[in-house]
Amino acid sequence: MVYNPAARARHLFVEALVQAIEPIDLDQEECVFTPRTPLTADITMHMPRPQNHFQRNRPRVDAFLRPEAVNMDYIRTPDVDNLAKFVLDGMQGVVYTNDSYITCLRSRKVYDNVGQCNGRTTVVVTRNEIV
Repeated sequence: MVYNPAARARHLFVEALVQAIEPIDLDQEECVFTPRTPLTADITMHMPRPQNHFQRNRPRVDAFLRPEAVNMDYIRTPDVDNLAKFVLDGMQGVVYTNDSYITCLRSRKVYDNVGQCNGRTTVVVTRNEIV
């Protein structure tokens, strides 16, 4: 067996993913998209903000972000391509049968600007339009 340091995180991601798509009426072993469907994935990783982005002695919520921190780019590790790979691999077997069906990918990482700014991931997967 090969040690995978991200195995626990991947397991938690897949659990959250299954809960998010539970309202969709699927059979036990069925994915959201049928096999061999060309797909587009739009992934945004909203990264947690450090404490120094918030005003001193104020609650850690988006309303108290320092003005200079609001539109800061997230130029730190982990790399956006590694994050996207993690998300695509995690959706395999739940959203689609194989991530090779993703033919168009847009991924970005930004600082979280919602609530306590603890980080989250948003993913939109759509069928490719036939042109």
